[in-house]
Amino acid sequence: MSRSEDLEIDYRIGFGRLLHSESEFKAAVRERTFHFSAHSQYRALEYKGNQYGRVLEYQKDEAIPVHYFLYNPLQIPSSATLPLSAPEGNSPTACDVGCRVVPATSLDQAMTSAWKPVGYNPSYADVVAIATPHAVASQAGWRLENFIVDLVIGCHEGYVAGNNDPTRDSGLFRVFGGRTAPISAAVSITIDAPA
Repeated sequence: MSRSEDLEIDYRIGFGRLLHSESEFKAAVRERTFHFSAHSQYRALEYKGNQYGRVLEYQKDEAIPVHYFLYNPLQIPSSATLPLSAPEGNSPTACDVGCRVVPATSLDQAMTSAWKPVGYNPSYADVVAIATPHAVASQAGWRLENFIVDLVIGCHEGYVAGNNDPTRDSGLFRVFGGRTAPISAAVSITIDAPA
């Protein structure tokens, strides 16, 4: 089957694709160990790939900023054996890295200036080298809590949609009303603030 046929089947099945057969389930819960280092790559993020280009095009056409939400382990380097078992003791692991938010334009500028080849998957080390705007920036982008509290609520990042008919906001309508395939992940945060 081609990739487009796979997407069409996923679109028709919808949430049903989350229901696995017994053999798929056994394969998914088989114990295996993953290792993470600064050179581990974000495989879903492909420099100059189709999705990558569409994100930059959307941002340029609609003047709505796009940010990547990158999932990382709590610490790098680290290892994890899946499926996870209950930890022994109550000693929490410090979150030195964790999830990070990076502006799409900052990532693109960093990849372009580093002369990365088309199809390259950025690594955590690549993201560490990105210069992000604003004083609350930290290594490898912003921590989620800093991004929301200091930048979104502080009105330094994000997009204000207004109170108009959403179909008149072409940028938002393209995201929420003009899709042609299932949305794999979407985060919407509404913050009510005094006028």
